[in-house]
Amino acid sequence: MAGRGTRLKHCASVVLFLVALVRVELQTILGYAKWDNFINAIEKAKNACNGAGEKVEHHFPDVGKMIELAKGAQRNIEDMVLTRYDCYFIAQNGDPAKKPEIDFAQTYFAVQTRRQELIEQRLLNLDRVIARDKLSKTERKVSGKELAEI
Repeated sequence: MAGRGTRLKHCASVVLFLVALVRVELQTILGYAKWDNFINAIEKAKNACNGAGEKVEHHFPDVGKMIELAKGAQRNIEDMVLTRYDCYFIAQNGDPAKKPEIDFAQTYFAVQTRRQELIEQRLLNLDRVIARDKLSKTERKVSGKELAEI
C-alpha cells in the first residue's frame, strides 16, 4: 500500500497544477492503461464541460508532441494541456466502481470543494464581524456625543 499512497500523493500534486503531459501523467494516475479508453473519459468530460456552459476549446486544447521511435525517427502524437477544472470534469465522468484511482480523484475534488466552501464562509463571517464591530464603534461614538449634549 505504500506505493499506492505515494501514487495518490503524486496524483494530488499533479491535479493542483496545470497538467502538461496528459498521456503520461493523468492517464496513468487515473488507472487507464490504454489511451483509447482514456479518450472516452475525456469525451464525456468535454460533454459535461459543454453542459456547464463552458467553451470546450478553452478547457481541452489539443496539442501534439513528438516522441522518439526506433533509429532516431520521431512521430507526432495527440495530447492535451489541462487545468484543475478539466481534471475535475474527467474525474467526475470516470467510473469509481471500476477504478479506485477515479474514486480517489472524486473524493479529492469533493474535499477540495468543501474546503473552499468553508474558506468562503469564514471570509463572509469575518466581513460580517468587521461590519458589526464598525457599527458598534459608530453607535458608541454617536451615543457618547448624545450623552455629552444632554
